[in-house]
Amino acid sequence: MSTDSSNTNLCACPNCKGQGKTSQRIRKKVKVKYQRDLENYKKNGGEKPEPPKGHQVICKICKGSGLEVCEKPLLPDDESYPHVAIIGGGIGGMALAVACLHRGIPFTVYERDQSFDQRSQGYGLTLQQASNAMRGFGLNSLNGGIVSTKHVVHRTDGTIVGEWGKRKWLSENPTSPSKRTNVHIARQSLRLALIQQLQDKNQIFWNHKLVALNKSDDNATQLEFEVDGKVKTTQANLVVGADGIRSAVRHLTIGEAAAPLRYLDCIVILGICKLANLKDEEYDLLDG
Repeated sequence: MSTDSSNTNLCACPNCKGQGKTSQRIRKKVKVKYQRDLENYKKNGGEKPEPPKGHQVICKICKGSGLEVCEKPLLPDDESYPHVAIIGGGIGGMALAVACLHRGIPFTVYERDQSFDQRSQGYGLTLQQASNAMRGFGLNSLNGGIVSTKHVVHRTDGTIVGEWGKRKWLSENPTSPSKRTNVHIARQSLRLALIQQLQDKNQIFWNHKLVALNKSDDNATQLEFEVDGKVKTTQANLVVGADGIRSAVRHLTIGEAAAPLRYLDCIVILGICKLANLKDEEYDLLDG
């Protein structure tokens, strides 16, 4: 499975229920101790003991991804799950949509942009231990991603003030690949990889600007969108705001007066430049 295998059908692992981990059996000794503590609590009072929980281990079937390959596409289960309206078609919204798809949860994504590439998606991302996270979305590789195992921090004059990890691509005798690698990737590339997992692209509605949220009589939520200057109304059982720092969902449900945005007096500047000890065609990302 990779970013170009959009025809692969995936569903939640039946062994771990899509969690990627399972609980080990609770030992008899632990159960007996809990029963003894519970009886003591009933007689003498005090603090009620917590029921024992099995230790979480990686699922042996899906190897921690929470997914398995299915013969047929998994159909949305409208009887067991609520219909989810995802407001925002960025990385967060698309990631939630893919997770819902693999678990049979009905969903619809609403994005105010008119198309996928209408505007820039900002600077790239560094995904720590990305392989584990991406397998949870059915991705074994990321097109356009650059693997990194070493980070270097510079002053403005180029002096190195800190570094960690191992730059394996400069090693004359490379060892086996590290299990803990980072992947640098453009936001739009990661977003595209997630969208490609959606078999039915009609579940994404572009050019839909959320303008109102109202509770309906049947306990559902009525959503109003501005589409080409007109108001379009629909409803959902659950609404998720994945629409960024200036979220329309946040504004309509909480309001700016109750929780205004606050500037944290912190700024990050990113730049790309050539390094003297590398070849002309090689570049490194500097954080400053």
